[in-house]
Amino acid sequence: MRLFFAFLAISYARWWHPAWMPPINDDTCEFTRDDGLACLTKFVDVSPKDGAISRSEVDLALKTYSSYLVRKTVRWIGGIERIMKDCDHDRNGLITAKDWIDSKNTCMPFKKNMCQLEWFCKRAEKMAEEKKAYCKK
Repeated sequence: MRLFFAFLAISYARWWHPAWMPPINDDTCEFTRDDGLACLTKFVDVSPKDGAISRSEVDLALKTYSSYLVRKTVRWIGGIERIMKDCDHDRNGLITAKDWIDSKNTCMPFKKNMCQLEWFCKRAEKMAEEKKAYCKK
């Protein structure tokens, strides 16, 4: 039953793309792994800002910048454990710049993954700007 709903959602999303959902099969963006690292450093490595992304920082970033349905989808495909397994190349529980480079074949290896990360980064940037503007009032 889950597969049916996933198929239905993917089929529907091919012609209608809501703002709360990252692109599924878009591979036309110009976003690179270097851009991705800069974004992850800025928006995910926040507590503490030490050059290493922990499991709890990934969780916080997903809760802060993703929609409920995106978080459920991440959970459905393996959750934070899967992200850490794919991206933490040296298996020390932290994703560093070296891990990001070394895991290029397992952590977001396809261009469409970079386009999805670009969506996340743009959303995070927009939300950060809105929060900053709100705090100035």
